[in-house]
Amino acid sequence: MWVTETVSAQENQAFASIEACVESTGELVSNYGLNLLKKVEVCGLSYYVKQYHRRGKGLRRYFGRSRARGEWENLLLFQSLGIPSPRLVAYGESTEIGVVVTEEISGAVDMETYTEDGIDAQFIENVIDRLSGYVHDMHQHSFAHNDLNWRNILVTNSQESNQEMHDCESEDKVCEIGVYVVDSPLGRRYWRPFLPRRVVKDLACLDKVAKHRLRRSQRLRFYLRYKNLERLNNPAKREIRGVLRFFEGRE
Repeated sequence: MWVTETVSAQENQAFASIEACVESTGELVSNYGLNLLKKVEVCGLSYYVKQYHRRGKGLRRYFGRSRARGEWENLLLFQSLGIPSPRLVAYGESTEIGVVVTEEISGAVDMETYTEDGIDAQFIENVIDRLSGYVHDMHQHSFAHNDLNWRNILVTNSQESNQEMHDCESEDKVCEIGVYVVDSPLGRRYWRPFLPRRVVKDLACLDKVAKHRLRRSQRLRFYLRYKNLERLNNPAKREIRGVLRFFEGRE
């Protein structure tokens, strides 16, 4: 099967089929065991073509949803929930290969890279406010990302080249910050008995980098906004302890 969500004749021609995507030429971004990612230019715009060589690891190679299908179905879910993510251009799979095509988000950088050289306090507060809401909405719909690391959170800051965020003259300008959730082939919805551990894993993945780059007050702000709480209650404290312990002995 093959589906196109193209908006121009040029896109439709470039991504008309799985074969066209596989044969397209572009910059090789990565080539792992399960997938190959390349950046393709079409009429001045950039697109990412992710080509899955296999359905997945272990039993996933033979049963259940493939990684390619998981990625495009989760992008469609994010759209339905109002969670910003890359525009899905085309997607599909055959018996041997799966392909997902998304449009590049101009100026986007993953959070881990963006914060390597320091963090602007006002910028990170705005990211926290947005991201906490998106993660809350995912979990409220029984969905867990399963790889919610900082490298899978993209951010844009349209004010950055002009002035520091704290010099912006209006709240409208501050809102030009963008936060996007990407790369979720393993994300899925869970029955309630199995969801809490997956929720803790998502939060622990976010905190792996956060505990090294954010202040404790900023990490607490994220959690309180995520839970819609004014202060921590006993269930929240228990959950936080689970988050802090999740990767013990594995880092």
